Amino acid sequence: MKGLNYTDHIEQRTRLKNWMSEQHLPGVLLANPAAITWLTGFALPLHPTTSLYMGGPLLLLVEDEHFTLVIADHQAELAADIATQPNCAVMTYAGYTASGPPMNSAPLVQILSQLVTRLHGSIGVETEWMPALHMDTLRANAPASLTFTRIDGWSEPLRMEKTEAEIAQMQNAFDLTCTAHAAAKALITAGNTEFDVWLATQTAIQRAAGQELPFVTDCTVGRRAHIGRTGTLEVILPTDSFVLDLGTRLDG
Repeated sequence: MKGLNYTDHIEQRTRLKNWMSEQHLPGVLLANPAAITWLTGFALPLHPTTSLYMGGPLLLLVEDEHFTLVIADHQAELAADIATQPNCAVMTYAGYTASGPPMNSAPLVQILSQLVTRLHGSIGVETEWMPALHMDTLRANAPASLTFTRIDGWSEPLRMEKTEAEIAQMQNAFDLTCTAHAAAKALITAGNTEFDVWLATQTAIQRAAGQELPFVTDCTVGRRAHIGRTGTLEVILPTDSFVLDLGTRLDG
């Protein structure tokens, strides 16, 4: 999914470069999807963690100001614009195949085994987002001169300060939420169901955005509120209040 364009990410990449210099890290391996989107604009579509064809999380290797995004091959088209950016590359591993079952982590493990051999010095790794198998692979194939440094949480302070482009992008997503609320109001009447309201919000968001978007929601009558449900066939009673609490992600 395409987010902000390349020029919109120059500031973010400069912040990373400065932070790496302060930490004396020649490279970092990132696995937090929020950090990867912040630096590249790339974000996977709906619920990527449930995919049987991904060998693990999204990965972004940054070394000497060069960015390498590691993804499954069936996602390559989604990242085509990343590969055209200066100092950026996309590395893919075998994921989906129509001729056999999911290959799980094996192809990604092979990629990691190759990547780690070219690294040197102290490399920062977001270990909280890295499966144990992948960390074991890195350690087992690392050159003797390579050490790993935990950098979990590094991006949170840097991402708190938003650029003008990021603020505009957030406002676009907020506008979709307003559109959904407006559509829901017409359906929150006695006799309709929670699902009627939820379907109206989803339809309004997708139509306004012109694409399928992920969103999280509480869509319940007040007596069942705040249970994190998308809406059931529970009928709205004349005495009910209604809770619609939702948020969506637009282009990362």
